[in-house]
Amino acid sequence: MGKGLKPDYYLSSLFTVSVRDLQDKGIKGLLLDIDNTLVPNHQPDADGRVISFVSRMQEAGIRLAILSNASAHRISLFNRPLGLPVVAGTFKPFRRGYRHGIALLDLDASEICMAGDQLFTDILGANRAGIRSLLVAPIHVLEPWYVRLKRLAEKVFMGGRAPSENLHDEP
Repeated sequence: MGKGLKPDYYLSSLFTVSVRDLQDKGIKGLLLDIDNTLVPNHQPDADGRVISFVSRMQEAGIRLAILSNASAHRISLFNRPLGLPVVAGTFKPFRRGYRHGIALLDLDASEICMAGDQLFTDILGANRAGIRSLLVAPIHVLEPWYVRLKRLAEKVFMGGRAPSENLHDEP
């Protein structure tokens, strides 16, 4: 049986990920969720922190693509300053969107990691698709009611586990 809901990595923020640690772990590509992973839920635009993160990753040769359950319209507005490849309306955790994301990055699945804030969509889907998974703590507590319900169940599955330091900022 696979990893199910167990993330490979768990961090308090995606923005603390070290390029060196990604490279040391053989990660050459990241599939990125948007809402509450890169920006607060439904913030319409990529902010300076996101733009800087994307630039830092790309300069280091890390391939990036957005993989989101959000609509194509919402993602295109967010992605305007980034210009990343996109898979919209993916119905995570179904494998189809992940397969498309893997194809966009043109890397072996073993070299790709999905970064997201939800166990039942981002992490479960990545694990089902055979790629690594990076769970990040949600950026903001203000979320739709159905996500708040999922968060209660996530707490049970995480068992109070705190973010680790197995991927971290470079000094």
